[in-house]
Amino acid sequence: MALKAIIIVVQYVNVKSVILDKNYSLNMQMDKLYERDCSE
Repeated sequence: MALKAIIIVVQYVNVKSVILDKNYSLNMQMDKLYERDCSE
């Protein structure tokens, strides 16, 4: 039972980090676009 709980937590953390990763790269792209707009 405890092992199953650990596995669930690990999966949850993995999913969260993947989502954060996607958000981070999306924000990076938005920042680049924003900088390009400002420089023109």
